[in-house]
Amino acid sequence: MRTLRIFPILLVILVIFVAGCGPSGAADDSSAIPGTEAVTEVSTATDAPPTETQPPPTETAIPVAPIEIDMEQLAGDGCPLVTLNSESWGPLHAAYSTGSDPFYQFHDNESGFYFNVELYTVYGSGWTGQTGTFKPDCNRNGICIYLVPDDVNPYLATAGEVTITSLGEENGTLKKPVEITMADLTMKPVPGSKSEGCYHIDEVSIMIGE
Repeated sequence: MRTLRIFPILLVILVIFVAGCGPSGAADDSSAIPGTEAVTEVSTATDAPPTETQPPPTETAIPVAPIEIDMEQLAGDGCPLVTLNSESWGPLHAAYSTGSDPFYQFHDNESGFYFNVELYTVYGSGWTGQTGTFKPDCNRNGICIYLVPDDVNPYLATAGEVTITSLGEENGTLKKPVEITMADLTMKPVPGSKSEGCYHIDEVSIMIGE
């Protein structure tokens, strides 16, 4: 009778032992729900197209007037200021004339005014064709500078300086380059004309390359 009582107890112990010795590598993940595995998120956003770079606006050059007259601004000689923007002029008349009284001549071809430079090599004793700085004096130096601001009334330079840096002729023809700078010019009426008053030119240059 004792053996029969012990047998059921041993049988229960054996069942528990066998159940506990199942495959150790098989993990029971009964909590996992199918279809909920982690999925790497793939971005569907596309890169924004590059912004078109607009070229910087082109600066429009403001035209420079070939001549500017300021009747309100007086120079040291008491004359209204005239600005000659020779760099904006069209091609100058530039020539050397031979003969008994050879001379160089340069003048603009702009409309509305006239600026003329004549340099006589044998007319006066002060300048005979060499480089250097001289006074604009038709009688002594043979250097005559004219301004006709309205294309009607002429004025002649009576004071100032003319610096001749490069000027020459070869076989009766103007030789280049030419570089002449005129500064602090006082322009007075040409004798015998109907011009009145005066004008002043701070600086104007004649530059002609090779």
